[in-house]
Order: sequence, then C-alpha cells, then structure tokens
Amino acid sequence: FFSSPVCPSLAMASDEPVDPLHEKLEEIMRLYLADEAPQEILPLVDEVFGMLTETEHMYQLLDFLPRSLTTKNFIRVLEMEKSKRSAQIAKANMSALQDMHVDDASQRKLFLLMHECLDCDTACAGDSQQMLLKYLATFNKVDENTEEVEAKACRAIINTLKMPIWQFDDVSDLVPIRSLAASKVPAHRELYRLFDIICYKGDNEYQSFTTDNESLISEWGLMPEELNEKVRLLSLCRMAQDKKSQDNSSTLTYNEIASNLNINEDEVEAVIIRAIGLQLLCARVDQVKKTVRIGYTHHAMFTHDQWKQLQENLGAWKKNIADLLARFEDLEGQAAGDQ
Repeated sequence: FFSSPVCPSLAMASDEPVDPLHEKLEEIMRLYLADEAPQEILPLVDEVFGMLTETEHMYQLLDFLPRSLTTKNFIRVLEMEKSKRSAQIAKANMSALQDMHVDDASQRKLFLLMHECLDCDTACAGDSQQMLLKYLATFNKVDENTEEVEAKACRAIINTLKMPIWQFDDVSDLVPIRSLAASKVPAHRELYRLFDIICYKGDNEYQSFTTDNESLISEWGLMPEELNEKVRLLSLCRMAQDKKSQDNSSTLTYNEIASNLNINEDEVEAVIIRAIGLQLLCARVDQVKKTVRIGYTHHAMFTHDQWKQLQENLGAWKKNIADLLARFEDLEGQAAGDQ
C-alpha cells in the first residue's frame, strides 16, 4: 500500500520508523483484506482522516480506499473545498454513489455537494446538472421548498435551456420545478412560464414572451440566438406531431413551416437540416414540390395522450407481426402439402 503510486505522498521508506498514521493504514488494509465487517473498520478510517492535515492527502486516500469505507469522510472533504480538483474527485465517484449507504438527509446533502463541486469545472457541466436534478428529486412535498431549493430549481431550468438538452420530462416532473409556478418571486414565476412555453407551446407564444421580458432573458444569462434555435427546432417537431395526429399526414409544406416558425421560406431547408443533424427528426425534403415528408420526430415531453398513442402503435405493430407469422405458417403448410 505505502509503495503504491496511488498514494505516493503517504509513502515512506522501509527503513524509517512506522508512525501512528501508517500503523492505522496498515491495520485498515489488513482488516479490509480479511473481509472484516465495515463497522469494525470505519472508526479507524475516521481516525486516519482526522490525522491528515492536507486536502490533497485526503483526496489521495479517497482515491485508494473503497467508497463503502469513506462515505462520511468523502462528504466531509467535498465540504472543505470547491475547486477543479474536487470536481475531478466528484466525477470519478459518480458511478460509486450506489455503494454509498447513507440516510435520506445525507444523500440529499451528497447530491448537492457533488453538484457544487462538479460546477467548478465547465467540462463537467452535464454531470453537475445530473447531480442537481438528483438533489431536487429528493424533495417530494411543496412545503419542503426553501429559498435555496427554489434557487436551485431555477438553476436547473436555466441549465436545461442553455445546454444541448432536448428532453424535459425529468426536469418538469420535479416538485421544486412545478412549485415555481406559484413562487412569491415574480422572476421565478416568469422563468417557469418560459419553460412551460418551450415545453408545450410554440414560437408565437415564445416571441410574445421574449418581447415582454428581454431584461429577464439577459438576467438569466440566456443567449437569445441559442434559445431561439431551440424553440424553433422543438416547434418544428411539435408541428409535425400535430399534423400527424390531426390530419394523419406526415407531409408539411415549406409555407406551413415558415408560417409556423415565423421565418422565410428560403430558411426552411436550413432548419430541417439542423433538426436532422441533431437527430430531432428524420425527414425527406422535396425541393421541387417544396414539401417535407416527416418520419420520426423527437418528443420533448411525453404526455398521457402520447403514451396512449405509443401503446396503440405498439399494439398495431404486434398484430401486424402476428398476421405476418400466421401467413408464413400457412404458406409453409401449403408447400408441405404440395410435396
């Protein structure tokens, strides 16, 4: 253990006298390798962390020891420092969260700390958002919302709108997110209204909102150009879905798309190509007829009606496959009879 490159700063030469720190580390490893119960080892682990004075040594020990032995100290170390180094430690331990056996309060605290540490490194933005949503998911009652929770809920919405995120169910279903609709803070209510418009409505409602709330858009740190594109692409997907459900048609004209998205007809192809590139839809463009035949479309939200439609589609496919198999059996029977 002491000569391992995993923990070089704690290594010591073999001819040096063994100090209490290394004695305890040796005892921890001996007990762990002997499969002793964790409750026999945890007091020693706590003692070792109490003897360390440098954060980097704590990080190295966290890297080395199994997370089942260091959960409490892992939380304590994350509380001590929010930096790129702590972001690296947090990211390296995301897959180990399931091995950290903690009570509900500690789990909530752990998710928040992971989010805050990961937030120190822009390269970990996606992981930070994931931990933030896990933190918010621990609140199941409206009356649990505090100012901090409400602020984090706003942050989750802003991140969702800023980042290349196109699926909103996991955000919109959270109690702290829905609670923003009745917030005492006007800006928070308006942020939720914007999110609701983007989830369920279209470009016209969005344009009306932005006209009245330019200062809030800037205050939230949202880039109008990027937000406009997100709304436009989602509106296109929603338009195709509505066309399919209302008219049972998968074909849209350039004129319909331009009118719905408030763009010129000569901009339609660029929007379609962008949507295809982001895998938000599958489509075939007819430049001569100026039509777009839509195949698959992305659903930013799955409503009850959409789940029902999916169930009906799966039922129809199942029946078609059963009919096809039955037909094959009939043909096989006929061929066997002919022989």
